[in-house]
Amino acid sequence: MYDNEEEIKKKRRNLLIIIGVVIAAILLLLILIVSSSGKGGDDGGNGNKELGCELEVVEGTLGANGTYTSQVTVGFKRIDVISDKYNVEVKIGTSETNARKKDTYTITKSGTYPLVGFVQDEMGNKGSCSLEVKVSLSEPSCELEVKSGTLGENGWYSSDVVVGFKTMSSNSEDTKIEKYYLEEETVTLDEGDEVERADNKKEEDNGTYTVSKDQISGVKGYVIDSNGVIGTCRITVKKDTKAPTCKLKVVDGTPNSSGIYEKTPVVGFADATDDISDIAEKGVGIEKNYTENTYAAEGKGTVKVTGYVKDNAGNEGTCTLEVKRPAGTTPTPTPTPTPQPGGKTSYPTCSINLSSENGGKSLGNDVYVGGVKATLKYSTTNGASVTQYGISESQGINGKTTYTVSGAKSYTIYGQVKDSYGNVGNCSKKFTIKAGYLLYDKVNIGDRVAYNAGVWSDGNGTVSTASESFSGYRSGTSRNNGVKCSDNDAGVQHGWVVMAKSNNLVVLVHAGTPECFYHSNDVDANSSIAKMNQRAQGYLNPNYAQQAMALSCSTAGVTCTKGTYMTGIHNPGNHYYLATASGNGKLLWGIDNTGRTTEFSRRAYGIRPVIVLKSTVMTTGQKDSYGAWVLS
Repeated sequence: MYDNEEEIKKKRRNLLIIIGVVIAAILLLLILIVSSSGKGGDDGGNGNKELGCELEVVEGTLGANGTYTSQVTVGFKRIDVISDKYNVEVKIGTSETNARKKDTYTITKSGTYPLVGFVQDEMGNKGSCSLEVKVSLSEPSCELEVKSGTLGENGWYSSDVVVGFKTMSSNSEDTKIEKYYLEEETVTLDEGDEVERADNKKEEDNGTYTVSKDQISGVKGYVIDSNGVIGTCRITVKKDTKAPTCKLKVVDGTPNSSGIYEKTPVVGFADATDDISDIAEKGVGIEKNYTENTYAAEGKGTVKVTGYVKDNAGNEGTCTLEVKRPAGTTPTPTPTPTPQPGGKTSYPTCSINLSSENGGKSLGNDVYVGGVKATLKYSTTNGASVTQYGISESQGINGKTTYTVSGAKSYTIYGQVKDSYGNVGNCSKKFTIKAGYLLYDKVNIGDRVAYNAGVWSDGNGTVSTASESFSGYRSGTSRNNGVKCSDNDAGVQHGWVVMAKSNNLVVLVHAGTPECFYHSNDVDANSSIAKMNQRAQGYLNPNYAQQAMALSCSTAGVTCTKGTYMTGIHNPGNHYYLATASGNGKLLWGIDNTGRTTEFSRRAYGIRPVIVLKSTVMTTGQKDSYGAWVLS
């Protein structure tokens, strides 16, 4: 029944073997579990698994040909990890050695960038991804010129003007100009008018544009490079082909019941008009001149007097007026003519024409700066000939036909002629020479000018002209429904800076502390702009200025459009200029210190007065202690 001792020992050995095998199996299983837990558990990681990733442009402006035209920021679009339990380190660069440990990479310069993103988890698993980015920050440029046109005077053209590109450049070795075109911008300089932009864009690749309207026109050129970046350039064209008009009237004298002037009548201008470039010169007489603004119609019978007008473009026009004199009247104030054998009587006459000499200039209305040359013109009648003549600062015969003066004072130059019949004719001419220099010839943009501004005398907007100088500038605020500044607001003498100069006009802008805030709570920006311009009249000193306003854009001759860089405006200081109204007159647009337009919600601040000086404003040629040009 019982096993013998040998069988018992054999059974024990088999049991021990089975137990050993079970124990070994258990140990092996434990080792596998621990190993799996230490290496990642989920997939038995061994430290050489590859992580996935993808890069993308997270910020930047994409142009043509896959090239970005602005600063570019690149980041990770996705990262594929082995397990969410472990942190992943990321970096981006053009190589692993210079990669930055950030999740984005910003490109600020033009070029081609082969970027690589690197990812690695804390178990040592790695991955990488790449993206090539092309960046071109260069803006193309261009320059316009007049290709053809008949140039008159003072920069005005008297024919159609063809404008074209003088130069165009992509400003980058990797791009070229692919498209270009021109369009016209109509510019108006009248106070209160907005700058009108003509809707007449030409088709692309049109290299010329013809200005056909009589007006001041701005032509804008566009160049587009192969990356789609747009550059612009501008040129202003002044065109006036129309002759000015005029009317004459008797300014001194009364006719009798028969319409005859028994006493010598004086004829002058009733009107002289040019709608485009304005009247530059005018004169009255029986011979062409641009110096005498009145004419004494001596003679007998019907005397025909002519008015001569010339505009700034050089176009000339005339008008006539006939006045009746007694049939036998002798001219006055010349001596009574001496009858000759056969009953003939001569009537010698003379006139004096003025012109600039030795670098002098005419300021109009018989006012000059510098030297003036007076030239004697004469004639006689009925077969007589002029035998003697003279011109000087006193009446007499001296054998001269010209006389030159240069000192600063008022002059009367006399002329006298005597003909072969012995009759004498006299004439005279009055004019003034001012001391100093034209301000336009001396100042540059950015210069200060000692302009005596007007002053607001009370809070009701009453304006008076300042007779003294001001050295300070008070500030104030207003938050009513209209536009009103501090009651103590005053003009200044030294705070005016030259913003622009052209066509003999100097434009000043005040560069001191803004005098007030302007609000338009009544949702009527156009009304507020009109009020601001009315307030700007407080700075209109009639001795110097011809226009005062708050609208700086139209003064500078550039178009105020939202987002357009205002290169045409000199910005002296850190404040704003008013541009225009928008949104059906409910919003204001302003120009900030960077020159860019900014939209305000019914409010703009720091609005400055802008002064357009007369073309005849003089300076002593000296600067005061503030560094401002002194006016004379």
